[in-house]
Amino acid sequence: MLICIVATILYRILIAIPLYRGTEGIFRSQASTIASVTASVINLIIILILGRIYEKFAYKLTQWGQKCHLTLSCSLRALKDAK
Repeated sequence: MLICIVATILYRILIAIPLYRGTEGIFRSQASTIASVTASVINLIIILILGRIYEKFAYKLTQWGQKCHLTLSCSLRALKDAK
């Protein structure tokens, strides 16, 4: 979590500095805003990608859990019948 915060701060600094130095006018006055908006968009994209990965992982875990439950139920039933 800390690495994400540090990376976001570094990104904003690395984007804002060239905008302050290299341009004049609207880009210079809005350099902080531009850096914040682009950082937010990048964070949004990362969150969406991780959400998709989580959905697929959760689905696979659910399917695996159902198979294990069925196997466990069958094993317990076989043990009960064997007695």
